[in-house]
Amino acid sequence: MGDAINESPSGGTDPIRSVSIVLPIFNEEECIEEVVREIVAAVDGLEPELEILMVDDGSEDATREILTRLDRELAMARYLPLPRNMGQSAAMLAGMRFSKAGRDCYHGR
Repeated sequence: MGDAINESPSGGTDPIRSVSIVLPIFNEEECIEEVVREIVAAVDGLEPELEILMVDDGSEDATREILTRLDRELAMARYLPLPRNMGQSAAMLAGMRFSKAGRDCYHGR
């Protein structure tokens, strides 16, 4: 597979070095582990370097415990807890700010 290319501000192209998948999560104890493991299976071994940012938006169920465990178990998964429910947009923004990918973001639904 060839290098992914990113247009640089100078108009040239640079290889994409990392990609962050940001997941805003709120009270998803019944499905979040399966979703995260499916994403890991789908992207494992792909280039560039990938991370999954699991942003907990103040969950009140067992979601926090599940995400804490996934953060320990899965090398590409990172857990970012928010102190309270702040909404999906705030959770996405927090994830983008915390991501390794940094300046380049795409938000899809």
